[in-house]
Amino acid sequence: MKNMYQLLCISLIAFLPLKEIHFYKGFKTLYDKEAIAAIQKQLTAPTDFFESNADGNWDALTSWKSSSVSSSGPWTIPATSFPTNSAQGILIKHSITLQAGTNQTASLLVIANGGTLIHTSTGILTLSDDGTSATDFLIQNGGVYELHGRQPVYANGPTVVIENGGITRAKSNPGESDDFARQNNVYFQTGAVMEWNTSQQFQTNNFVYFPTATINDHPIFRITAKINAQGGNGNTTFNGKFEVATGFTFTFQNGGEKTFRDGFGGGGILIHSSGTNPCGPFKITGANAVIDGNLDLQLRNNSLNANELEITSGANVTISDPNVHVGNFSNSGSTLLIDGTLNISAGINIDLQYGNLILNGKIDGASAGAFSAGSSSTNSINIDIGGTNGNAGILNFATGFNFVNNFTINRTGTSTPRIILGSNLTANNFILTAGKIITGNNLISWNNSGATIPGNSTSYFATCTVANELDEKGTPLNFPFPYSGNVGVRILNVNNELPVYFPVGPNLVSYNKIFLQNGSTLINNPFTVSVAIGDIGNTPLPRVNRIWYINEANPGTSSSDMRLYFTKHSNTTGFPVSEDEVEFGFDYDDCHLIQETYVNQFIHNSNGADIVQNTAAPDLSEIFAKYTRGISYGLDGNNDGIDTFSRFSIVNAQGIILPVTIIDFHVFKFNDQVNISWKSLEEKNILAYEIERSGNGKSFTCIKKMPAQKNAINENKYFFIDSVPLAGKNYYRLKIWDETGAYSYSEIQEVWMEKDFSKFEIYPNPITSNLPEIHIQNHGLPPGDYNFLLLNMEGKIISEKKFFINNTMNVTWKINQQLLPGMYFLKIQNEKCTQSKPLIVF
Repeated sequence: MKNMYQLLCISLIAFLPLKEIHFYKGFKTLYDKEAIAAIQKQLTAPTDFFESNADGNWDALTSWKSSSVSSSGPWTIPATSFPTNSAQGILIKHSITLQAGTNQTASLLVIANGGTLIHTSTGILTLSDDGTSATDFLIQNGGVYELHGRQPVYANGPTVVIENGGITRAKSNPGESDDFARQNNVYFQTGAVMEWNTSQQFQTNNFVYFPTATINDHPIFRITAKINAQGGNGNTTFNGKFEVATGFTFTFQNGGEKTFRDGFGGGGILIHSSGTNPCGPFKITGANAVIDGNLDLQLRNNSLNANELEITSGANVTISDPNVHVGNFSNSGSTLLIDGTLNISAGINIDLQYGNLILNGKIDGASAGAFSAGSSSTNSINIDIGGTNGNAGILNFATGFNFVNNFTINRTGTSTPRIILGSNLTANNFILTAGKIITGNNLISWNNSGATIPGNSTSYFATCTVANELDEKGTPLNFPFPYSGNVGVRILNVNNELPVYFPVGPNLVSYNKIFLQNGSTLINNPFTVSVAIGDIGNTPLPRVNRIWYINEANPGTSSSDMRLYFTKHSNTTGFPVSEDEVEFGFDYDDCHLIQETYVNQFIHNSNGADIVQNTAAPDLSEIFAKYTRGISYGLDGNNDGIDTFSRFSIVNAQGIILPVTIIDFHVFKFNDQVNISWKSLEEKNILAYEIERSGNGKSFTCIKKMPAQKNAINENKYFFIDSVPLAGKNYYRLKIWDETGAYSYSEIQEVWMEKDFSKFEIYPNPITSNLPEIHIQNHGLPPGDYNFLLLNMEGKIISEKKFFINNTMNVTWKINQQLLPGMYFLKIQNEKCTQSKPLIVF
């Protein structure tokens, strides 16, 4: 009976962890750890759990220790056999070798951190499915499965998983090492590595690596050995990322497509071969692909009429690698095709100096990097913007590397087809078929060598900015006057009677091109254009609501014909809301091209046969106003065409400022009256001036008509006092009549009249002329900032200064110049009031 009792106890203990044994107090005679260990040692069986004990061979007992309790130990029993597929778990933490001449079986096999399983070329390992566990062979982070030309034999469909940081390393490949990465039961998860560490080639002819990697799995195929160029004429696919480690070079050749779903990386050199065995296209297809690390990616021209690197439709690639080269000095002409989306990280420039770019997809809105194109106009780079996706994003070029040979746009789509230029760009040729090129605040230069194309209403340069990708209209450029030509569209070689078109518009909805035909023989005469929306100034009648700003790089060297184009809108429709192009009431049979200087003087006005009649033109058709040499006369009396360039627009005859220059137009309050004075220069064919007044700035009434003095050489001075101004705001302007009955207007001046407004006093009055001081005694001016103006009798400002006045604070104004004896006026004004006082200087 005692022996039976002990056997029963031993049978129970065999199935209990040590930590639980002490609960069974009935087994007092066995409550001894050494005794328990001795009993468990006798119970070791092939179904127990195994863990590596030391480096060694699989079939060596000293390589293992065992536990009959659980896969986590305790490992207290030296193994009495090596593990097989009958074991309940096999854990490798050391270097274990499947030596030659042995056939091993396994299930529930784990290579842990620090562990290595070396599968020799003649060793055989049969993996089997245990029937219950999801994974039968697991390579954990830090674990290594080393293949020497042999992979496992798979019985009953076992599942193999390589986790993030797990490595499968190929050390040689007589035929099976690469097969392991192409099995449908082998799962490389994100960060799992297939490391190619042999000079022997892997198979690249109609093969797929990582076939079970889902779109959420991103494994890595990594080259860590020197290997000769390889690649079959069939297609090869890596459902992961392809890396070349630092210090190594890998070359793909032959015509098959090489698809890398998740992109490239590493710190070595990856070459797309040209030469005698040119490589087929590289393709990136992943939605979260990258080109990263410090990989030197050399995309050499394959001469196969195929693109060297394609980012396919639906792919999204982020490039943070500074060493991406599309072509090189000795092998130019490679092409980067973007059918998907490209994001270039900040500070990264993709080397395009010897290659081409086809953009059918999009540059991501978050992209902050650039392309390095050519450094001079002698380059052969071609940019082709195509596709049907509307907005193509923002295209940036590195400073000093922004020259291309041909720039083509043929972009369509439901949203406004366009490419936004995020930097300056110079092209030898622009080919505009469909889609708009947005200049932004940049200078786009066209190195034309002959006549340019006129463009069309769906493909032109929009001299504007856009707020974001949803902005379907755009905002015209804003720049200081005079226009220096530092932004907009520049065309070189506008000379030798060549017809040159500037295909431009102020935004994404209006096309307002320019035609120039210049008689200059200057070899390189650049002109720059930007189009704005608005009134050129002093044109009170209906007009074309466009201003063309033109800058000539070599002033005074040109004599040109010009045409300004716009779209006809029926007068019955009023001011078109969509384009704001023509004001209601514009007379299409009286189209005048006019030019105004930056000091508000009109110097050219088309006349004679250049007055274009467009009433018969169909509505919404493209029409123009023109100025032609030998037909239209400038205000200087010559008819040699336009020889200076500033700003231009289109108006009717009655809305044109006449050939007179108004200067020193002053309106100021003196006591309860308003003094009005002005001077005119070049007073030709002027009949009279009317002084008009308004209380709202819109409806004006004539208060005085004065005949012109008609002194065409000297200044003509005029003065008038409005003794009964309106209470509150008063607006004044001059209506200028010529001898033909035409008229124009001056700018508008404003004063504020407060009948009960408190006055100020000047003391002493008179003052001395030598560096005088003016003392102003305040009698209740409201607190605020005021402009103090010292005017002479002609209304000219002698000195000006700003003061802040608070309640009854008095002011002393030191005039830092000597004054001539005579009568002056001190004028104090702000947005609410204007006060004037006479001042005598002796």
